[in-house]
Amino acid sequence: MKKIYLLLILITSFNFTLAQEDYDYVDKIAQDACECISQKKLTKPDLTSEDLGGCLLLSAKDYKVQLAKDYDLNLDLLDTKSGEKLGQTIGSRMAFICPTLVASLGNISEENKVEEHRLVGKVKAINAETFIVLEVKTTEGKTEKIYWLDFVNSDFDLQNNYQELKDKSIEAIYVNEELFDARINEYRKLKVLKTLNLQ
Repeated sequence: MKKIYLLLILITSFNFTLAQEDYDYVDKIAQDACECISQKKLTKPDLTSEDLGGCLLLSAKDYKVQLAKDYDLNLDLLDTKSGEKLGQTIGSRMAFICPTLVASLGNISEENKVEEHRLVGKVKAINAETFIVLEVKTTEGKTEKIYWLDFVNSDFDLQNNYQELKDKSIEAIYVNEELFDARINEYRKLKVLKTLNLQ
């Protein structure tokens, strides 16, 4: 996930460079990212780099083909260089579309970064209800539930082929998040999937 954080540093430092060419869809991505971040700030004033990364990638995911063609960006395989480029491309437009919001993000630092965890194992079950939940039997023999609640960085086409993960060995990078469960009327700590790689 560090590659995603790197692109966000460019946004929060307010050092933006305009893209060489303007495309309407880039403004749409920037507008959606602004709205996503604004909504998150309503319930969580102290946003983390991961919160920003989730909004940025979620807003950009429907334009993977265009970004690859126009900016040579592969959203499925973000490395440090392409992550920085994505941050510059979208961040520069956000600075014009929601400058006050972007300026307010300047206090976000690595201190706010959510700790990531890793597990390796085989997917034993896939529960598709409101959200997708992967039941993974780890190499230590323990069964863990991983929740797919947000954009997941992966070289596997998760959105269209997640059912094919059954019985496959995976590496999952996740964060622990406390979310309110209305069924039990209290907060639960869930393992929220951020990165998935096939083994």
